[in-house]
Amino acid sequence: MIRRLVIPLAVLAALAVGADRVAAHLAANAVASRVRTAEHLSTNPTVHFAGFPFLTQAWHGRYQRVTVTAHDVTRDRVTLTEVDAVLLGVHLPLSRVLSGTGGSAVVDTVDARVLISWAAMSAAASQAAGRPLTVAPAGGAAGGEGAAGGAEVAVSGVVAGHLVRVTATLTAEARALVVRAGPGDVLGFTLALPDLPFGLALTGASATTAAAVVTASAHAVRVSG
Repeated sequence: MIRRLVIPLAVLAALAVGADRVAAHLAANAVASRVRTAEHLSTNPTVHFAGFPFLTQAWHGRYQRVTVTAHDVTRDRVTLTEVDAVLLGVHLPLSRVLSGTGGSAVVDTVDARVLISWAAMSAAASQAAGRPLTVAPAGGAAGGEGAAGGAEVAVSGVVAGHLVRVTATLTAEARALVVRAGPGDVLGFTLALPDLPFGLALTGASATTAAAVVTASAHAVRVSG
């Protein structure tokens, strides 16, 4: 008797899990489209709903944690190589998610990690300074990090007919990245970023061998679709 019950229950459990994952997939596609429209992206970002079961969160219209990843996002002539955002506390009724109807999703908090490749950083720095500049991690290795101390980077460019290379400090201000190159600041520059996705404000900067890494956050964010 017990054996007869176990098999049907296992089938029902598998069907329930399958239905849950299908619903999460449909919702992720709908949210990706909404974010693409709201943030003026060229392609849909990758969206993932954390937590199981998804349908329980959907029933209440509140999703605990949603991750959004977008690539090659251009803002104010700066190419953000990758934006990894974690949305905590997303309020959006399931009916609106699945139907694609209008309205805004409200997000309690967004924490993000933004990567800017050194090639993209150099291109943006050259535009900001009005002359060719090359930006790289100091010493070719990972630099320091943090909103207070910033990160050490190497900046090189031609000054008075001579190629100059200096070690500078990359720091994050609320709406800009600032590179200060010591006394005279001849190779310093500022990259304004007033229009980041989700209204993010920069909170810190660090450097790896591959990219400048910027942390950012926002609160009480509305995402309109």
